[in-house]
Amino acid sequence: MVASEKPFVFTHVDGRPVEQPDPEPMEVEKTDERVVSIFLSDFAKNTHPIYFWQQTSEDITVCVRMPEGVTKDEVQFRLTADNISIGVQGFPPLLEGQLYAPVDPEASAWIIKNDKSLEVSLQKRSEGPMWPELVMGDRRGECVMSDEQAALIHERLTYLTSEDLVTVQHEHVYKVDILS
Repeated sequence: MVASEKPFVFTHVDGRPVEQPDPEPMEVEKTDERVVSIFLSDFAKNTHPIYFWQQTSEDITVCVRMPEGVTKDEVQFRLTADNISIGVQGFPPLLEGQLYAPVDPEASAWIIKNDKSLEVSLQKRSEGPMWPELVMGDRRGECVMSDEQAALIHERLTYLTSEDLVTVQHEHVYKVDILS
């Protein structure tokens, strides 16, 4: 058995090269005399994150990659306090499932950015705790940390990498210098 969180392919079996299948063609839909390319083959291969998300203690911003040229009428968006579904009309949802924690649907909104991504603002129902994931069990997105969050984590963990470590053991304090 082989398990992996990242995509992989077998290149050799018993020392012999494995033939790789040709990539699947992308599905194309004609709408209003223009072609909307759905990168379903990229999504199926999981070569790029489908969405990026960022959070504060009060809210979450999600950016979902969409086919270029998608209009607001083609966007399929459903949000309840506990579930989200985002997609393009006529295709399976790009992002769907139970949110890590409840949100306030009335205080949430979405817009199309740069003609190729959907930006969703979600208002957390409970202020404070940071979410380890956006949608339960969905590993196709990537959490992006803000500079402020990164600086705060760095500040909290600096003592682990300082040149002078202080250790408390059996009520005695030991100072340890790290030699380079």
